[in-house]
Amino acid sequence: MDANKLYDYIQENFSLDGTASRLVQNILDYVEAQEFSDTKLAQHHLHALLDGTFGLTKEEILQFGAGLEPETVGGYRIIDRVFVDDLVFKLGYNPNAAEPYATWRCNQDDPKDNYWGHYWPNKTIAQTDLLMRSDAARTNTPYDHTLLLEPRVSLKSALKANAERSKAEFSGTTAPAPLGDAR
Repeated sequence: MDANKLYDYIQENFSLDGTASRLVQNILDYVEAQEFSDTKLAQHHLHALLDGTFGLTKEEILQFGAGLEPETVGGYRIIDRVFVDDLVFKLGYNPNAAEPYATWRCNQDDPKDNYWGHYWPNKTIAQTDLLMRSDAARTNTPYDHTLLLEPRVSLKSALKANAERSKAEFSGTTAPAPLGDAR
């Protein structure tokens, strides 16, 4: 496993402060110093030590352990995958793209043939799309990704509209005055 390449990859693709960078470097140095004879064992240790910390996926660790560069699709670095039967749904990130996040679908037996790309302005919508389209495949139900782009009503305006509706419904009654309010 090439710990230096993995560390460079982490520095280029994740936002870590100085302390976090030093901790990651120490973890990589520790795992490398163990001189595991089995690459998979080293990968397992790295995954156990880094899982849930800053977004590095098991797949990314596995790719570096195998001496491969991380998978990319059309300039997007694959940062997540969901497997459903013989399908794979991928989430990619390209900070230089107009829509920096994207999702694709492919077949497990042909992982380079990615199709039906959906492009998104932020990670939250892209992750939602990834999960919804994989769930639609799992449950064999239709899914319209364009609904994710519809304008959403803000919580404040929804609460205001609800309050106005309630006021209109009870327009003939007077609500009790709050404590300490002289009428």
